[in-house]
Amino acid sequence: MKRLSLICIITMTLVVLVGCGAKSPSQVVKSYFDAMQKGEQTQAISYLVDAIETQVGEQEPTADKELSAALLIYLSKLEATILSETVTDTTARVAVEVSGLNLSEIIIEIFFESLGDALNGSKLTDEYLNTKIIEKVNNGDIQTREGVIFLDKIENEWRIQPEEADFIALILGSIENK
Repeated sequence: MKRLSLICIITMTLVVLVGCGAKSPSQVVKSYFDAMQKGEQTQAISYLVDAIETQVGEQEPTADKELSAALLIYLSKLEATILSETVTDTTARVAVEVSGLNLSEIIIEIFFESLGDALNGSKLTDEYLNTKIIEKVNNGDIQTREGVIFLDKIENEWRIQPEEADFIALILGSIENK
């Protein structure tokens, strides 16, 4: 009976210890994209390396509510699938497939459409540009792209390196995807 009690106590202790552990690099990446998709910017930023060095709450307010709404729609369309994970003691690489709009292409399309309209005599106002952005974000095609997200282990927590070119291309898309 003592053996059975001891085994139960050890098992329960291990379950509690494993369950309370820090997130794996893949879990951090998945949590980041989930927060972005839900529009939880403060939560998403907390998974980035820079979140440690800056005040998360001190973000400049976006002056235009329409652009903020377009950004939230854009982010809500981002979905990530973890493909693989490579971990060392202090660094990790998580290969992902991201589906979402391509903001780089949207900006280029708006630029050329606006240029054409301006050359035809149309006046380009903020309202005109906002309408174009919202239209493109609402009606844009979803693209799939693959890349690697790099993470560093800081104070026993995995943090995403947001300055890496792959990370930026995964979030914003790139012109080469077309």
